[in-house]
Amino acid sequence: MRTGEMDSIEIIEKLNILVEKFKTNLAGYKRDDVAYNEHSCRIEYIDPFLGLLGWDVSNTKGLPPHFREVIAEHYTAEKDRPDYSLTLRGVAKFFVEAKKPAVDISLNKESACQARKYGWNANHKIVVLTNFEYFIVYDTTIMPQEEDDAKVARYRIYHFSEYKEKFHEISSLLSRDSVYSGAFDDCLESLLPEEGRHRQKVDSVFLSQIDRWRVLIGQNLYFKSPRYEIGDALNDVVQDFVNQIIFLRICEEKNLPLYHKLSETIIDPGELVKKFRELFSAADSRYNAGLFSGSAIFSELDQNIIIEIVESLYYPKSPYLFNIIEPGLMGKIYEQFLTTKLVKDCETERNVGLARKEEFSDRAIVATPVEIVKYMVEKSLAGICGNKTPEEILSLRIADIACGSGVFLDGAFSYLNDYCIEWYLLNDPKHLIEIGNGRYKLPLEEKKEILCSCIYGIDIDIHAVEVAKFTLLLRLIEDETGPSVTESNPVLPDLGLNIMHGNSLI
Repeated sequence: MRTGEMDSIEIIEKLNILVEKFKTNLAGYKRDDVAYNEHSCRIEYIDPFLGLLGWDVSNTKGLPPHFREVIAEHYTAEKDRPDYSLTLRGVAKFFVEAKKPAVDISLNKESACQARKYGWNANHKIVVLTNFEYFIVYDTTIMPQEEDDAKVARYRIYHFSEYKEKFHEISSLLSRDSVYSGAFDDCLESLLPEEGRHRQKVDSVFLSQIDRWRVLIGQNLYFKSPRYEIGDALNDVVQDFVNQIIFLRICEEKNLPLYHKLSETIIDPGELVKKFRELFSAADSRYNAGLFSGSAIFSELDQNIIIEIVESLYYPKSPYLFNIIEPGLMGKIYEQFLTTKLVKDCETERNVGLARKEEFSDRAIVATPVEIVKYMVEKSLAGICGNKTPEEILSLRIADIACGSGVFLDGAFSYLNDYCIEWYLLNDPKHLIEIGNGRYKLPLEEKKEILCSCIYGIDIDIHAVEVAKFTLLLRLIEDETGPSVTESNPVLPDLGLNIMHGNSLI
């Protein structure tokens, strides 16, 4: 149901029925002896309210899973995902987090922090928190802190008694038509400026943290071992170690099989090197892909550096939700990562720092927005894929001859994966694996086959090549869980023959 399909009088009439019903029953909803939960609130009030804003919550249009307007989590799911993702052709634009009416979300700081973390980690500008009694919009360009109260970063708050009077205001910002027309982005662009003392986007914060790790690791290795001269070799091993740590943390968040958790390696400093060796060896055997086959520098690093890095990826020191951060956003972070390299301080020759690479010295790197990537990939591949079967799709060869961090290859792989899912939904739905919320996935082995058969790239920057591989591997395991990878050994393919270092011009 879209806003444009009902006139304003009908919308207000339906809204008034919702509000009056809620007002009549609110006291009962808040009683301890009445089991009125979030599930019931979503079905009776929040789903219909989003419908009045034009959002097709139940997918009555029958859109393919990757193009659904609203992705709603199961009511019984663990609270590790937002309740609703409202999308522009499958690209999430903002989340809605729901609570039961008994929770006073106007004051409850835990609910506010949870919702803000979802939006901040997804790099969204806003998030909505609602129990229908209140409808609260938070500014998620402001980094959430555990100690924040419920008023911090609050952009708008509406009481249900105001819905009728202020529905136009709410709709102008958050309706389906606003998002699909571009008015949503235009409005937030002017109301929520990028700059500001408190505005710290997740990609900037994470990049700053990675850069700190690079300097700490690089300086420690440079002064500890004569074999680590400042240059490509040092940059290589540091990048490898950073990739390994991030990959293991993401696998852990997805409950993918690991010998033990990263956090368990630092419990006993005397066992740290042994624990890391066990973890890396098992990961190399289980996941393959060359991620863990390089130099194991953890045995040469100061243990305090390793402990600091690992601790910074866990609560309470970590603001990150790795199940929310998209592989594409990780690629965007790495695009900035690639513009700098470790260098020696020429004046003191005692410090190691980061400097901008010569080829980026006079220009800024602007990441292509995910919506643009998705649009360009779809326009390029829709006609080529035509009515091909998944088996015929495997004969396609898609190359990016200056792939950089792999954003377009990532988009192409995602498109082919989604195309095959849609084909099976129409022709052989039992072939797919259901992952909840009306979504399905291909078996992991088939995704690997698509990636290895169809996706190719080359870049003159060897570090970009490693980042592109890393981005594609993260995309490959995006919807995987422990049970879904049980039959795959190794879990990941080696992309050494797909994404290569070289000069396309020669």
